[in-house]
Amino acid sequence: MKKNNRIYELRIYTSNPGKLAALISRFNVYTQYMFVRHRMKLEGFWIPVENEEQKIVYLLSFPDQSSREASWKEMSADPEWLSIKEESNCHGELLKTIQVLPMVPADFSPLK
Repeated sequence: MKKNNRIYELRIYTSNPGKLAALISRFNVYTQYMFVRHRMKLEGFWIPVENEEQKIVYLLSFPDQSSREASWKEMSADPEWLSIKEESNCHGELLKTIQVLPMVPADFSPLK
C-alpha cells in the first residue's frame, strides 16, 4: 500500500478593520488562481458564522512537505502576485494576522 504523504495547511486570516470585503475580493479574483499556478490544491474557503474578528479560513493541500515549501517559495517570488498584493494594499494593509497550521491526517482519519 502506498503511503500518503499529503500535507494539509489550514490558514486563518484576520483582516484589519473594514478590510474583510477587500480581502475576500482578492481571494475571489486573484489568489485562488495563483494557487493553481503554483500547484496548491484549494480544498475550501470558510467564513466564520460569528465573525466579529473579520476572519477568512481556508484549507490547502500538497502532495508532500517539499511540494508545500516549493509552492509557497515560488508564489512568494511571483512578480504578478507581488503586484497584486501591493495594489490590493494600496489603501491600507488588508491583513492583521495570519495563522498557519500545517497538518497530516491522523492514523484513524478517512483521509489516511
